Amino acid sequence: MDGEKKMKRLSLFSIVSLFIIFFVMLISISLIGSGTVVTSYEGFALDSNENLYLGEYGKINVYKEGSLLYSVDAHTSRAYAFTIQNDEILISTAETVYITDLNGNVINSYKDTDTSLFNELKSNKDSFSLNGSTYKMQKNFGRSRIVKDDGKVIYQMPLLDYIVKIGILISMLWLAVLAIYLVISFRKKAEHNKSQKG
Repeated sequence: MDGEKKMKRLSLFSIVSLFIIFFVMLISISLIGSGTVVTSYEGFALDSNENLYLGEYGKINVYKEGSLLYSVDAHTSRAYAFTIQNDEILISTAETVYITDLNGNVINSYKDTDTSLFNELKSNKDSFSLNGSTYKMQKNFGRSRIVKDDGKVIYQMPLLDYIVKIGILISMLWLAVLAIYLVISFRKKAEHNKSQKG
């Protein structure tokens, strides 16, 4: 009898847990899908005025001293890599390379036939040098931030974005733990029922 009560409590706990996980994931996906929240970046670069260009899904946001100025089209809805050279943005979609001015107006484009530029830009996406200073994207407990070599933080992932990122991570881990737990519980129940029949 105690075993049955325990199983009922565990089943209720599992259902409530799954509902909470589903709710957290639904809200997170809605926030990410709407562009309200960004949990990862496609890299960053700076222009000669030290404005920050931060690659997000489908666009590059331009910041001056922490305030969003405008966005530049990344010319793709998939992964891309970019940098700034001589105050021109170089964007590679792994198929096409776009050279734009700092406002996103296309100056030139050509095929990235062997994806070598894309791979090179992607491998350097967490570091950028300007006027003898180096800027690096770092993660502090999963929260992205861009730090100048003198220790000054020039950008930090917004708190809501970080909360959503952690919420997704915890939900995925909890789902894995719950799945393992349910498998073990069902095996024990099946063995218990088998021993009672025998």
